Amino acid sequence: MSLEQDILTAEKRNEEGNLLYRNKRFDEACSQYSDAIVLLELHAQQTQEAHQHLCKYLSNRAAAYLASGYDAEAVKDCTSALAMDPMLDKALLRRGLGLESLGRHAESLQDVEALLKRADWGSPIATKGLELKRRLQRVLNQEKNSEEQPVPSHLFSKEQILRLNFRTLPPSEVSKERFFEISVYVANEFGLFSHREFSKSSQSDLACIEVSMIGDDPEVKLEVKNDNNLTLDTRGRATFDLRFVGSERMKIRSRATLCVRLKKGEGVMGRTVLTLMSLPITVLAEVGSITPFSTGLAGCMSGRGIDLPHLDSAVVILENPDSGIPGKIWDGGLILTEYLSSSSHEVQGKSCLELGAGTGIVGVSCYCLGAARVTITDLHEHIELISANIEANGPLLSSQSSQKSARNPQKDVNVAALRWGENLGHLKTTPGGFDLILGSDIVYEPHCFAPLVETLRYYTGTGKKALIAHRPRHSEEFRFWDEVKQDFDVKVVNFKSKKYPHVTDVTIYELFRIASQ
Repeated sequence: MSLEQDILTAEKRNEEGNLLYRNKRFDEACSQYSDAIVLLELHAQQTQEAHQHLCKYLSNRAAAYLASGYDAEAVKDCTSALAMDPMLDKALLRRGLGLESLGRHAESLQDVEALLKRADWGSPIATKGLELKRRLQRVLNQEKNSEEQPVPSHLFSKEQILRLNFRTLPPSEVSKERFFEISVYVANEFGLFSHREFSKSSQSDLACIEVSMIGDDPEVKLEVKNDNNLTLDTRGRATFDLRFVGSERMKIRSRATLCVRLKKGEGVMGRTVLTLMSLPITVLAEVGSITPFSTGLAGCMSGRGIDLPHLDSAVVILENPDSGIPGKIWDGGLILTEYLSSSSHEVQGKSCLELGAGTGIVGVSCYCLGAARVTITDLHEHIELISANIEANGPLLSSQSSQKSARNPQKDVNVAALRWGENLGHLKTTPGGFDLILGSDIVYEPHCFAPLVETLRYYTGTGKKALIAHRPRHSEEFRFWDEVKQDFDVKVVNFKSKKYPHVTDVTIYELFRIASQ
């Protein structure tokens, strides 16, 4: 086709896209704008007319992306348009809106201030720009005030294990060759992080990120832009672009999981930082499409890989922070899991019960370490997450069973709803029928102390024991320990973490059941 014909066809596609956009059919509008862009990409380097049209189409597609929730894609289109025409006000505003949605408020404010310097006062675009500026200033002031406020000591301490978390979640489905943006940040178990302390530390410019993938198609590889220069900024954040690339032999649809970690041997302010894993992403051989993030089983958003000795692969624990306290891994669970992995005789061949399991990290790990039977419990509204983690580790649990033919995870690993102190006999076991009771970070709510003690008494038979990993969190905790000591001989387990050596305030208690007097 000639240049003139391509421009006419592209304009028709753009007009169709505009009509679809007005009718709120945003995905279809994106498709029309994309067709127009493809028609003029080569011509844009040759003629000014094609160049101007291409800038407009990119800006229009960005508007459709914003309306569909593809904020990172919108920012990329606007950046491309502005690189060709820095005076394109609509692209500047739309990039500011996209950056706002991505939480990149300072960058968004830079764009809107540049726009307001040149936009006609009182024009629709200036009005929208002012609205955006006011929103951004409120958010930035709130962020500044929150950073200046001292963090309550009971929510933040140097003993806590840090974690990488997603700020911008990866897509659920993406075509090969298509770049997408990911943003991560560091925080403790409460989602807090001392930005000021980190920015002043000597490590603030040395915390380097590395990204890898685990996939089911060897023909698919991961490519990260500027992967040799991925470091946490002074706020403990990092943003980067990546894509999947594949040969002609790649599957039409494959699955890949992203792993984001600090480079080996590195930590933050002397503390371990847990690896972050995405939910599986569908990678398409067909070029062009992207589907934004959607939650997985039990509303999960991401996961962690927990390494245990002598296992070929990590235990994968999915998290759903939106479900509150039970939705994520707490430090006590990590410490207890490490202890059991270093002292596997505690669980090998035994029937184990985990109380207040949350994600189920301890119970799932117990079965991998050789437990004969594991029952993992929490309140009814939280057991869906435990079931999701059992399913996520299905292949690993089965591989452990194949080494010991008498074990069958489908029968041996059970999930049950349990409210402490109520209907304790429904677990289909006799009182004291478990060999080992396990709990981590379960002693923190005073109104739960008495029912928890009652539950421990019921399930821990004479001569058997419970192991509880505990970090002090409440001034009334002595009431729990005083009551426990009426029926249990309580001792501190001599254990110092090697994986998390900075964690000195989590204690593992052995509760040995004594005969009733």
